[in-house]
Amino acid sequence: MLKVHKALIAQLDRFQVGRVSTNTKVIQDEIAADTLLVHLHGNTIAAVRRPCATDDATIFDIFDAGHRSKVTKARLNALLEHFAPNYKIISAYGHWWMTNIDPDPTQFRGPGYIWNGGATFKRGRQLHGGATFKRGRQLHA
Repeated sequence: MLKVHKALIAQLDRFQVGRVSTNTKVIQDEIAADTLLVHLHGNTIAAVRRPCATDDATIFDIFDAGHRSKVTKARLNALLEHFAPNYKIISAYGHWWMTNIDPDPTQFRGPGYIWNGGATFKRGRQLHGGATFKRGRQLHA
């Protein structure tokens, strides 16, 4: 993991705002005080909600902000590695794919689904985001 990714994760874990690198910063959401936003080149690529008294799980959303670059994918994968370690974004056949890299061999680990630009996770599990494909056929949107 790159230094910038370690610094980003450390800031989010401490719920601390500030610049992580020249192109990445963490700010507090103006609407929801319990949410931090990760900005890459001024675009929001993640929102991390702090656990509350009634629910101890961190909820986080990731977005590509319309920029499918290597840096965007690297930042998103660093966040996924920390908050949802069984998921990863890969690029293949001219598309980004969200894959489940669950170590359990009984779980389907196919190409996943074509990345639609955003996903939401809670307790390391994906809540929603994108259309799901299996063997080239769309299962649901």
